[in-house]
Amino acid sequence: MASKLEKQLAKLLKKARTQVKKGNLQKAFSIYKEAGEIGRYDERLWSERAEIAEQLGDVQEAAESYFHLADMCARSGQLPKGGAYLHKTLSLVPRHGGARALSRVLGPHMPQSEPTPAPQP
Repeated sequence: MASKLEKQLAKLLKKARTQVKKGNLQKAFSIYKEAGEIGRYDERLWSERAEIAEQLGDVQEAAESYFHLADMCARSGQLPKGGAYLHKTLSLVPRHGGARALSRVLGPHMPQSEPTPAPQP
């Protein structure tokens, strides 16, 4: 039987996905942020949240969501998956401090292509 929080999370995800289908990405993103407070360890939620942030052009928010996924996967022993999310984080924000630190652990599990270097100011 689903807990009250699981039901609440499912309801929020349904609302967010409905907003995505309607093309209301900003509204969907707001709902995903709310859902993130409940579903801290829901991989699908964080992946969808990152994708919507990217579509909205919010690179920093997308990178934070991908970093959250990388950290979550690393902590649960899913190193190749964590490495892929970490690579995505660094491709969006090459100087992301947390991602650079985590890359010391996940480096061998990251895809071989290098992230795009940061433009020089």
